[in-house]
Amino acid sequence: MAMRKVQRGARVTGHAREKLAADLKRWYDRETSIRQLVEVSGRSYGAVRLLLQEAGAEFRPPGAPSKTAANPTPQRPEPILSRVAL
Repeated sequence: MAMRKVQRGARVTGHAREKLAADLKRWYDRETSIRQLVEVSGRSYGAVRLLLQEAGAEFRPPGAPSKTAANPTPQRPEPILSRVAL
């Protein structure tokens, strides 16, 4: 998945932060793992989890199988940072 990653340590604030949090939540709700979100966003695990929490995500239990575990080819969501102005 090709996308522009946020520079490590760069602050994301205001509207860009709200947009990133909403996009991450949308992906997470589609059964994307936090670790996968870390990889595509360039943010740390803690930062991704905090953004998901700010967006109101309901966290799955650790190690819980996803609803799509039986589907061997899950659909990839669109890149989350393609529309965020930094």
